[in-house]
Amino acid sequence: MTIASLLAFIGIGLGGAGTLIYGAHTWQRKNKPRVASWLAWAVTNTVFAWLAYSHEAYWAAAFSASAATLNYSVLIICVVRRRGSFQGIDAVCLAAVAVCLLLVTTSANDLTLAWVSVVANLIATAPTFHNAWRHARRETWHLFGANALANLLGVLCAGGFDDFAKIAGPLVGMSANIALTSIILWRRWEIQYHTISATAALHIANTVSEM
Repeated sequence: MTIASLLAFIGIGLGGAGTLIYGAHTWQRKNKPRVASWLAWAVTNTVFAWLAYSHEAYWAAAFSASAATLNYSVLIICVVRRRGSFQGIDAVCLAAVAVCLLLVTTSANDLTLAWVSVVANLIATAPTFHNAWRHARRETWHLFGANALANLLGVLCAGGFDDFAKIAGPLVGMSANIALTSIILWRRWEIQYHTISATAALHIANTVSEM
């Protein structure tokens, strides 16, 4: 077993674990996935897998293909269990997906296709950024951290940074998950700091009033 294959297997395992847990929660009706976001992730990961494969980065292709397969699995669960939500930004997600598919059918150059797919992927992730900022205590930063590490391994198994098209998928995944982990930890610290400060100020005020 080569180092690239080992990194790919570990990355696929780490990245897949979080999606499998999410899929299980969806099956149990514990959450309502944003269908447009999952569709955008599925399509862009499929594109990333094809780009990596066409550039002979086969383990990076396997990594993105695995992610796409799990994304499609969540979508199937949404249909079977009739779970899902649709909001304003989801229309933008669907438009971005349409552009990706249009570029695929028109044989656009790989670099353009990679960048458009990255943008579509980030648009799909925008609601997650919003939730991480507003509801930091509800989000599990460990899963985002594991996904960041998984995508880092995906970048490494691609064999270098010389070709953006072949590493676009794991690179955007790594960047987004690092950002999400950082936002959650920062917001938790900020909320905790303000809570402690408010408690301390109230305690001091009570002490002074009793003097």
